[in-house]
Amino acid sequence: MTGPVPLGLIIPSINVLGAYFPDWMFCIVGALVLTTLVYLALAPTRWYQALGRPCRLALYPSLSLILALLGWLACFK
Repeated sequence: MTGPVPLGLIIPSINVLGAYFPDWMFCIVGALVLTTLVYLALAPTRWYQALGRPCRLALYPSLSLILALLGWLACFK
């Protein structure tokens, strides 16, 4: 029988200049950068103008979430 697993062994973290950060934090930052690039690419287009405000308000948080999860799956799983 084994005892409980210490919490530090479950949470993956990355050492950055001596401080440990959870890997999901890097995925969120990367997703926000990519979402900003998508926004900058779509903003001057007619397609972006055709979207209504409610659709745009749902589009970018959803895109950020999808990119963060895909980045986490690709890099850390």
